[in-house]
Amino acid sequence: MLHSSTNRKHSIDFLFPIILFLVFAIAAISVILFAARVYQREVDSARKNYNTRISLEYLTEKVHRSDSMGAVKVGSFGGSDALILEDITSDGQARYVTYIYCLDGALRELYAGLNEDVDPSAGTSIIPLEAFRAEQAGEHLLRLSCTDADGLTQSTLVAVRSGK
Repeated sequence: MLHSSTNRKHSIDFLFPIILFLVFAIAAISVILFAARVYQREVDSARKNYNTRISLEYLTEKVHRSDSMGAVKVGSFGGSDALILEDITSDGQARYVTYIYCLDGALRELYAGLNEDVDPSAGTSIIPLEAFRAEQAGEHLLRLSCTDADGLTQSTLVAVRSGK
Protein backbone atom coordinates (compact mmCIF):
# COMPACT_ATOMS: atom_id res chain seq x y z
CA MET A 1 0.00 0.00 0.00
CA LEU A 2 2.79 2.33 0.71
CA HIS A 3 3.93 1.91 -2.83
CA SER A 4 0.59 3.02 -4.38
CA SER A 5 0.39 6.21 -2.26
CA THR A 6 3.88 7.14 -3.35
CA ASN A 7 2.90 6.76 -7.03
CA ARG A 8 -0.20 8.85 -6.48
CA LYS A 9 1.82 11.58 -4.80
CA HIS A 10 4.27 11.62 -7.67
CA SER A 11 1.56 11.94 -10.32
CA ILE A 12 0.04 14.95 -8.47
CA ASP A 13 3.48 16.47 -8.14
CA PHE A 14 3.86 16.09 -11.91
CA LEU A 15 0.36 17.26 -12.96
CA PHE A 16 0.09 20.31 -10.69
CA PRO A 17 2.97 22.30 -12.27
CA ILE A 18 1.73 21.41 -15.77
CA ILE A 19 -1.81 22.58 -14.99
CA LEU A 20 -0.45 25.71 -13.32
CA PHE A 21 1.72 26.40 -16.37
CA LEU A 22 -1.25 25.96 -18.74
CA VAL A 23 -3.41 28.33 -16.68
CA PHE A 24 -0.60 30.90 -16.69
CA ALA A 25 -0.04 30.48 -20.46
CA ILE A 26 -3.75 30.93 -21.22
CA ALA A 27 -3.89 34.04 -19.03
CA ALA A 28 -0.77 35.49 -20.66
CA ILE A 29 -2.08 34.84 -24.18
CA SER A 30 -5.43 36.42 -23.25
CA VAL A 31 -3.70 39.55 -21.95
CA ILE A 32 -1.54 39.78 -25.07
CA LEU A 33 -4.56 39.41 -27.39
CA PHE A 34 -6.50 42.04 -25.43
CA ALA A 35 -3.54 44.46 -25.57
CA ALA A 36 -3.16 43.86 -29.30
CA ARG A 37 -6.83 44.74 -29.88
CA VAL A 38 -6.48 47.94 -27.82
CA TYR A 39 -3.30 48.87 -29.70
CA GLN A 40 -4.98 48.25 -33.07
CA ARG A 41 -7.91 50.51 -32.10
CA GLU A 42 -5.46 53.27 -31.12
CA VAL A 43 -3.54 52.92 -34.39
CA ASP A 44 -6.78 53.08 -36.39
CA SER A 45 -7.90 56.16 -34.47
CA ALA A 46 -4.55 57.89 -35.02
CA ARG A 47 -4.66 57.04 -38.72
CA LYS A 48 -8.19 58.40 -39.06
CA ASN A 49 -7.42 61.80 -37.54
CA TYR A 50 -3.92 62.16 -39.03
CA ASN A 51 -4.90 64.62 -41.79
CA THR A 52 -6.85 66.94 -39.51
CA ARG A 53 -4.27 66.84 -36.73
CA ILE A 54 -1.31 67.45 -39.05
CA SER A 55 -3.21 70.22 -40.86
CA LEU A 56 -3.96 72.02 -37.61
CA GLU A 57 -0.35 71.71 -36.47
CA TYR A 58 0.83 73.08 -39.81
CA LEU A 59 -1.60 76.01 -39.65
CA THR A 60 -0.66 76.80 -36.06
CA GLU A 61 3.02 76.88 -36.97
CA LYS A 62 2.35 79.13 -39.98
CA VAL A 63 0.42 81.58 -37.78
CA HIS A 64 3.17 81.67 -35.16
CA ARG A 65 5.88 82.12 -37.78
CA SER A 66 4.00 84.98 -39.47
CA ASP A 67 2.90 86.61 -36.23
CA SER A 68 3.80 90.29 -36.59
CA MET A 69 1.74 93.47 -36.44
CA GLY A 70 -1.33 92.94 -38.61
CA ALA A 71 0.25 90.18 -40.70
CA VAL A 72 -2.20 87.40 -39.71
CA LYS A 73 -5.75 87.77 -40.98
CA VAL A 74 -8.82 85.64 -41.56
CA GLY A 75 -10.63 86.20 -44.83
CA SER A 76 -11.92 84.57 -47.97
CA PHE A 77 -10.07 83.29 -51.02
CA GLY A 78 -11.40 81.26 -53.92
CA GLY A 79 -14.88 81.20 -52.40
CA SER A 80 -13.87 79.62 -49.12
CA ASP A 81 -12.41 80.59 -45.77
CA ALA A 82 -8.73 81.42 -45.85
CA LEU A 83 -5.90 82.21 -43.54
CA ILE A 84 -4.10 85.24 -44.99
CA LEU A 85 -0.50 85.84 -43.92
CA GLU A 86 1.24 89.01 -45.08
CA ASP A 87 4.99 89.25 -45.48
CA ILE A 88 7.29 92.20 -46.13
CA THR A 89 10.76 91.69 -47.60
CA SER A 90 13.74 92.56 -45.42
CA ASP A 91 14.35 95.79 -47.36
CA GLY A 92 10.69 96.78 -46.85
CA GLN A 93 10.13 97.29 -50.57
CA ALA A 94 7.95 94.34 -51.54
CA ARG A 95 4.86 92.93 -49.85
CA TYR A 96 3.68 89.38 -50.34
CA VAL A 97 0.76 87.36 -49.08
CA THR A 98 0.30 83.66 -48.38
CA TYR A 99 -3.22 82.30 -48.74
CA ILE A 100 -4.03 79.01 -47.01
CA TYR A 101 -7.42 77.63 -48.04
CA CYS A 102 -9.26 74.46 -49.01
CA LEU A 103 -10.07 73.71 -52.65
CA ASP A 104 -10.87 70.49 -54.56
CA GLY A 105 -10.47 68.23 -51.52
CA ALA A 106 -7.11 69.57 -50.38
CA LEU A 107 -5.67 72.20 -48.08
CA ARG A 108 -3.70 74.51 -50.36
CA GLU A 109 -1.14 77.27 -50.02
CA LEU A 110 -0.50 80.07 -52.50
CA TYR A 111 2.26 82.68 -52.19
CA ALA A 112 1.83 85.81 -54.33
CA GLY A 113 2.37 89.54 -54.49
CA LEU A 114 0.03 91.54 -52.25
CA ASN A 115 -2.18 92.99 -55.00
CA GLU A 116 -1.62 90.26 -57.60
CA ASP A 117 -4.68 88.70 -59.24
CA VAL A 118 -4.15 84.96 -58.76
CA ASP A 119 -6.15 81.85 -59.55
CA PRO A 120 -6.97 79.71 -56.46
CA SER A 121 -6.35 76.50 -58.43
CA ALA A 122 -2.67 77.55 -58.75
CA GLY A 123 -2.08 76.88 -55.05
CA THR A 124 0.12 74.02 -53.93
CA SER A 125 -1.79 71.09 -52.45
CA ILE A 126 -0.55 70.40 -48.91
CA ILE A 127 -2.74 67.63 -47.49
CA PRO A 128 -6.13 66.07 -48.36
CA LEU A 129 -9.01 67.82 -46.56
CA GLU A 130 -12.68 68.28 -47.34
CA ALA A 131 -13.14 71.60 -45.56
CA PHE A 132 -11.21 74.31 -43.77
CA ARG A 133 -12.74 77.03 -41.65
CA ALA A 134 -10.96 80.03 -40.14
CA GLU A 135 -12.66 82.55 -37.91
CA GLN A 136 -11.81 85.26 -35.44
CA ALA A 137 -12.69 83.81 -32.02
CA GLY A 138 -11.54 86.81 -29.99
CA GLU A 139 -9.44 89.93 -30.21
CA HIS A 140 -6.18 87.98 -30.42
CA LEU A 141 -7.56 84.51 -31.02
CA LEU A 142 -8.25 82.45 -34.16
CA ARG A 143 -10.32 79.29 -34.38
CA LEU A 144 -9.12 76.96 -37.14
CA SER A 145 -11.15 73.87 -38.08
CA CYS A 146 -10.33 71.08 -40.52
CA THR A 147 -12.63 68.33 -41.82
CA ASP A 148 -11.19 65.19 -43.43
CA ALA A 149 -12.70 62.90 -46.07
CA ASP A 150 -14.41 60.78 -43.37
CA GLY A 151 -16.23 63.85 -42.03
CA LEU A 152 -14.13 64.08 -38.86
CA THR A 153 -13.76 67.72 -37.83
CA GLN A 154 -11.14 68.95 -35.39
CA SER A 155 -10.52 72.52 -34.25
CA THR A 156 -7.85 74.46 -32.47
CA LEU A 157 -7.53 77.92 -31.03
CA VAL A 158 -4.42 79.88 -31.96
CA ALA A 159 -3.29 83.02 -30.13
CA VAL A 160 -2.03 85.87 -32.27
CA ARG A 161 0.41 87.53 -29.93
CA SER A 162 1.35 90.61 -31.94
CA GLY A 163 -2.14 92.11 -32.10
CA LYS A 164 -3.40 94.32 -34.85
